[in-house]
Amino acid sequence: MAKMDVIGKRFGRLVVISRKGDERPLRYQVVCACDCGKEWNGYLYSLTTGYTRSCGCLQDEVRGQSSIGIQRHRDLSGLEFGRLTVLKRIGRKYSNRSPLWACICSCGTEYQTTSHSLVVAGTKSCGCLQKEAAKKLMTKHGRYKDADYIHELSLRRSAWKRCGTKEVVEPAVVYERDMGLCQLCGLPVGPGELHIDHRIPLVSGGEHSYENCQTTHGACNYKKGRKMPDECGFLWARS
Repeated sequence: MAKMDVIGKRFGRLVVISRKGDERPLRYQVVCACDCGKEWNGYLYSLTTGYTRSCGCLQDEVRGQSSIGIQRHRDLSGLEFGRLTVLKRIGRKYSNRSPLWACICSCGTEYQTTSHSLVVAGTKSCGCLQKEAAKKLMTKHGRYKDADYIHELSLRRSAWKRCGTKEVVEPAVVYERDMGLCQLCGLPVGPGELHIDHRIPLVSGGEHSYENCQTTHGACNYKKGRKMPDECGFLWARS
């Protein structure tokens, strides 16, 4: 089989100058000049298959653009990461030698952190963001240490204490009376969906009695919350 004429042809950044020799295995090896000025020696099939496109400089450039190391050591002064604004570099962290930066949080707290934490780990605050998220998880409505919410909780607790002295309401009896239909949206209540709601909420003075209890879906009950019956017309849109 005749040799492929590749002298002078370009493959990516490489231009073929000559072959290594005329006999096997040198006939399958070529000498190339790269655009960066370096010389590359290798097999011809690496060029024809597209596996090799440079002497290695192209990979170095791509690796450098996405290198975490370069990102970590670049100047971050004035940049914002979530609630943090980087002020200046103040040294290095002894454990991993990552640059240490002085930052100011939007809450007014001064905070020190590393380039790795900002660029790679995704630090967004001095810790206030995590605290706020934790507070929302601690309460159902995200109203941690809210005076109105605490008062509402006390009303609920006292209302349920009063329920302990009242008659016991059987959900099955209420379900049978309401023919298995949700009294808020009008749709049938399937197995596992049954909730017993108080028409007039306990915190608003309602009684825990058969007359004040009604069959509802769990989702409808949560949407109703402590609303009065005349405020729940929007739930009928579900039907």
